[in-house]
Amino acid sequence: MGRQRLPKRANAPLSRLKCCHYVIISFVTCFAGFSAFSVSYYASSTYLRETLSHFFSAGPLEIEYAASLRDLFEFYKSKNFPGKVNSINIDYYLKYNDFDYRIPQSVTYTSAIYNDNIEILFRLPQKTAISAILIIFHSCRHTAHDWFYTYERQRIIGAAIDLGYACLVFQATNNSTRCWSNKADIHENKDVKMVFKGLDGFYKEYPNLALLPIFTFGSSSGGLFSSIFVTNQRYRIHGQALFISIIHPEILYTRVKANKYPSTVWIRMLRDIEFASEDRINTTQQIFIEEKISVNTLIIEPVRMARTTFRERIPSLSASTSHYLFNRLRGNRWLNGRSYLMYNPRRRFEWQEFLFPPSIDDSTTEEIFNDLKKHKDQIIELLNTIYAEHEISYERSYEALKWLKDVVGITLTTLDLFETTALGIAFVLGKVNNNDLSKSEQKHELKTYTYTNILDDIIELHHSLNFKNMLSGILKLTLFINIVFLFVAIVRQAAATEITPTSAIHDNLAKFKGISPKKHRIHQRIGPEVDYRLKRFRMLDPDEFKEMLNTMGQQMPHEQSKGFNNLDTIGGMQVENYWTRK
Repeated sequence: MGRQRLPKRANAPLSRLKCCHYVIISFVTCFAGFSAFSVSYYASSTYLRETLSHFFSAGPLEIEYAASLRDLFEFYKSKNFPGKVNSINIDYYLKYNDFDYRIPQSVTYTSAIYNDNIEILFRLPQKTAISAILIIFHSCRHTAHDWFYTYERQRIIGAAIDLGYACLVFQATNNSTRCWSNKADIHENKDVKMVFKGLDGFYKEYPNLALLPIFTFGSSSGGLFSSIFVTNQRYRIHGQALFISIIHPEILYTRVKANKYPSTVWIRMLRDIEFASEDRINTTQQIFIEEKISVNTLIIEPVRMARTTFRERIPSLSASTSHYLFNRLRGNRWLNGRSYLMYNPRRRFEWQEFLFPPSIDDSTTEEIFNDLKKHKDQIIELLNTIYAEHEISYERSYEALKWLKDVVGITLTTLDLFETTALGIAFVLGKVNNNDLSKSEQKHELKTYTYTNILDDIIELHHSLNFKNMLSGILKLTLFINIVFLFVAIVRQAAATEITPTSAIHDNLAKFKGISPKKHRIHQRIGPEVDYRLKRFRMLDPDEFKEMLNTMGQQMPHEQSKGFNNLDTIGGMQVENYWTRK
C-alpha cells in the first residue's frame, strides 16, 4: 500500500497575522486619504477652518486685528470673526417676500402729511403680520425718500418688513445739511418734537398700531439722534439699531448709567477708525454690560470685488458697465492682489477721471457712457460701501433687526392677541381700574395708558418675576410630572393585562343570582374566546349581540350552558337579554 499524503494543516496564526496586516494597511490608506482630503478642504473652506480654529483654541474666536494700518487698507485681506460664515449665508440667501427691490414698481410706500406739515413715508407689511414699529432716521445729506429709491436702503426696509416691522421714515428739520439735531435735552431738541407730532398724527390714523412696541434704526447722524430720542418717556422705545454710529456722549454718561436704556445693536464697518470706531463702540459696550443692558455688535467687511459686483448691488446697471468699472479700477491699481479697494474714495479723487470720462472715448461705448451718467450718484455711494468705512449697506441689517425682536421677546404676531393681553395686564397692574367700562371705553383708556407705560410695566413685571428662572422651574416640574404619569400609565397597563374581563363579568353574574362566584365561572378553556368577543360587543347592535351569545352558549358544555335569567348588565355594560336557565 502506498503512503497516503495527508492534507497540509492550515496555519491558523499565519492567517490571522495576514488579516491583521490587511486591516492595518486598509486603515492607514483610509487615514492618509482622509488626511489629504481634510488638508485640501481646510485650505479652501472658511467654515471648516473657523470650526477647527474654535475647537483647538484656548478661548473664543476673536477678530484678527491688522498689524498696521496698511494691513487694514492697502494690503487688506479677509478677516475671521465670530458669526461671519452665518452672516454671509443670511445675506446671500435672504429673500424679500413683500416686494422685489429689483423691480422699482413693486417698492411702493405711502406719504402722509400730519401736524405742522410733518411728512412721514411709511410702508406696512402686506404679506406678514405687523408685530412692531420701526422708526428710521436717515444720515446727513440724505432724505427720507432715499430709503425707497436706493437699493441698499430698500433691502434694509425689505428685511424689516419680512420680520413684521411697519417702517416709518422721518425727515430731519435741517434742510441745508439734512443732519439731525444732536441736542441731548429732548425738550430743546426740535427734531424730537417733530417726531412726536408726526407719531401723534400717525396713531390717530392707525389707532390699531398704538399697542405695538417701537424700535428705531438710525444711520450715522440718524443713529446719534436715535440715541437721544430713545430716552423720551412719551413713546417708549424698546430697542435701537445704530448703523455706523455711536451713543451721544452726554446720553452715555448721564442717561445710560442713571436710567433704563433700551437694548442696542451696532452695525459697524471694519475700516472705520474715526467716528464709529471699534475702540469707541467697545468702550460703550462695557458700560452697557455693567448696567446689564442687552447689547450686540455686527461687523461689515470691505467687499471683495468681481466683474459682477456693481451689477449685483445696482440691478439697473448693465453687465457691460459693471465689467467696465471693475476693469478700470484694476487697471488703475485701485485694487490690491485680493481684489479689495486700497484707497478711500472720500480721500483720493482720481477715480472720478478714469471711471467717469467727460466724453465717449476708446474705453467706453455710448451705452456704457449713458449708463455711467444715469447711475453716477449710486456708483459713487456704492464705492464708499465697497470700501467699508462710513456708508450705508444692507449687510447684517436682517440680523440686527431680528436680534432686537428676539431680545425684547416680542413674539406676538396678531394685533388682537396683543391688545387682549395688554388689556388684561393693565387690569392686573391696576392701570385700568373700572371693570364695568364698555369695550370701546376700555380700548380708549387702554390706548391712553399705552402711550405712556404699558409695555414698560410688562417688561418690568417680566424682570421682577425673574421670568427665565421661573420658566426653567416650570419646564423641569412639567417634565417630572410627565415622567410620573408615564410610569403610572405603564403600571396600570401591566395590572390591566393580568385581570381578565371575563372573571369580573362572571362575578357580577354570580352576585345577581345570589350564588358563589366560584361555582359560576365559565370554564377556563373558553375564557379567551369569551374575552375576545366581549371586547367586540360595543360595536354590535342587540340582535347581533344576542346571536353571538347563543353561539357562545352552543360552544359550552351542556352542564355549563343551561343558561341564565334575563339580566340587565354584564360587567356594568347595558345589553338587551342573555341566556335563560331552563
